[in-house]
Amino acid sequence: MEDLEKQNIKIQEILGAKPEIKIENSSRNVKGLPGWIRLDILLPYSCKISGIIHPRGNLTELYAGNLEVPEKFQYHGIGERLIKILIGEAKKYGANVFRGHVISQGGLRTIIKVFGK
Repeated sequence: MEDLEKQNIKIQEILGAKPEIKIENSSRNVKGLPGWIRLDILLPYSCKISGIIHPRGNLTELYAGNLEVPEKFQYHGIGERLIKILIGEAKKYGANVFRGHVISQGGLRTIIKVFGK
């Protein structure tokens, strides 16, 4: 088992790290409308989130998926930080609606922290 002090140092490193942001896009979809944009937000030690931005009429939707924080780093605000970074980046591309599926109690608690009840 990893020493608690070393784990805490890694947690602080994750929380203080500059995120790596990867962007992939399709310039146009099959009907000639603006295409999708995929965002991947990466932090150290395999902490990450991804999302797809879809223009849909008057709405530009961010669909978030695959929030991943290794179990030993959970409950320290890392997931919350990842969601906030993803939303901030998506807003730069006009996203004004947030959607996603929550598949765990921890994920639900994180979403509530970011958005409120």
